Amino acid sequence: MSPRAKRARQVQSKRTASAERANAGTMTPASVRNLVRDKQLVMVDLKFVDLPGTWQHFSIPSEELSEELFSDKAGIGFDGSSIRGFQQIHESDMLLVADANTAIVDPACAVPTLSLVCNVFDPT
Repeated sequence: MSPRAKRARQVQSKRTASAERANAGTMTPASVRNLVRDKQLVMVDLKFVDLPGTWQHFSIPSEELSEELFSDKAGIGFDGSSIRGFQQIHESDMLLVADANTAIVDPACAVPTLSLVCNVFDPT
């Protein structure tokens, strides 16, 4: 590749990164789903923090990513009794609601993965 072509590629890469930073914080559920489709992402990693402040996460196949995941009324259910400080075994149902503005492609995963930070809700 010629030095001129290398330079053009670097400039284009910087412009793309700058545009992505400019769009940060303005994602919608639809734009997140488009990102998954356009980047051909395979998994969605749902992250949240437990009460002691430790990051927790679990992953779902990208086909299961839906608008409901971003809704306070729906979200995705999980067993809160398995997370320190959340729920007793008899009241273990919890909801995760994804924040579209936190959507990023995880650069460290071998499998193409979208990372989303979620809010935790008690559905009762």
